[in-house]
Amino acid sequence: MTGDLWLAIGDETGDWDNKQTNFLGVALVLAKVTDWKSALSEKINNQSVKQRMLKPLTHLPKTAQKKESHHVMEALDYLHIHGEWALDKPSQDKLQQELFANLHWLAKHPRLITIGTYGNSRLVWERLNLANDPAQALGRAYGLLAASIVPFLGDDDTLLVAPASRSEDSSNEAIQRVTLNNQSNQERQHGDARGLISTLLDQSQRVLQPWGLQEQIDSGVFLNLQKQYFNHIFLDWLALDNIADMGAALMSLSQKGNIHLIDPRQTWRNVKFFHIKELLS
Repeated sequence: MTGDLWLAIGDETGDWDNKQTNFLGVALVLAKVTDWKSALSEKINNQSVKQRMLKPLTHLPKTAQKKESHHVMEALDYLHIHGEWALDKPSQDKLQQELFANLHWLAKHPRLITIGTYGNSRLVWERLNLANDPAQALGRAYGLLAASIVPFLGDDDTLLVAPASRSEDSSNEAIQRVTLNNQSNQERQHGDARGLISTLLDQSQRVLQPWGLQEQIDSGVFLNLQKQYFNHIFLDWLALDNIADMGAALMSLSQKGNIHLIDPRQTWRNVKFFHIKELLS
């Protein structure tokens, strides 16, 4: 490969397994590998971004911590804040200040690009969930989003897309996931990660084919060697995953909900969110 390698790390927002969910979306945070490395070493209030992403928010009580790393929803559930906010003007609450500082870092970053697409469940189930499989609906949404990126890359660049691992209850047979190790010759199962990946690639390549750009996108490398691959390029996959979580939060909080994030000076120059209808047109 002679061009640049770009990594797009994804996360979803909303309950993609529930037809009654009002807001569904997927987001990608992307950058060149070199820019990802430098971003993780940047400092927010004298602490590296990597350190902040690998630990729960400092001011979030342990009783409210469900994960051992940064997670926006845990803080929002605890804060119970509502109304219109600018990220650079949090309240005097220490937890809100810490959370907003992290979100502000991503929203204003000059080299990390945050994009997303969103819609209501009715639109998603009618236009994306053609196989009645939430994993494949997610794959189509990621594919549409990834296809919108490729035309802006260099001719020899490659985009690797790492969608978020599904977080559904594995006891639910309708969305059962499978262990990928040693199953490469088996057909994919309903709702499994391979369904998401293959649909992502199918959708993006279908959109890109008329321009001859379908060879610039790949995601299979992340299937069952995710941790090993990230270690190989000296990136912490969990830290990147939690940055993607912040990207999805920026989308959901700026587009809907009891909290509404605003950017009055329009300084989120590397942040762009599309309604799914825009990408389907």
